[in-house]
Amino acid sequence: MAQAQEQKQVSLENGPGKFEIMLSLFDKKEIAFTLCGGHVLGVRITSVQEEDGSGESWNLEGRLTGQFASQSFRAYYSTKRNKGSITLF
Repeated sequence: MAQAQEQKQVSLENGPGKFEIMLSLFDKKEIAFTLCGGHVLGVRITSVQEEDGSGESWNLEGRLTGQFASQSFRAYYSTKRNKGSITLF
């Protein structure tokens, strides 16, 4: 039987604006999110989906960078509030 993949959800306390997210998606640029507790997480975005039609709420997917580059993530992120949550897997 296959082992279940462990997931961890963390609050995002600060992050990039729409332009930086666009550069990460289209130009493969690394961007950073500040997690609850002040830790900074580098990521590259591979998918963006509009969450609610406001143009300010997004469902993001991608991969971590640096020493955690083997991990993927899914996130909800508000560019209006610069807050959200990220699930690492």
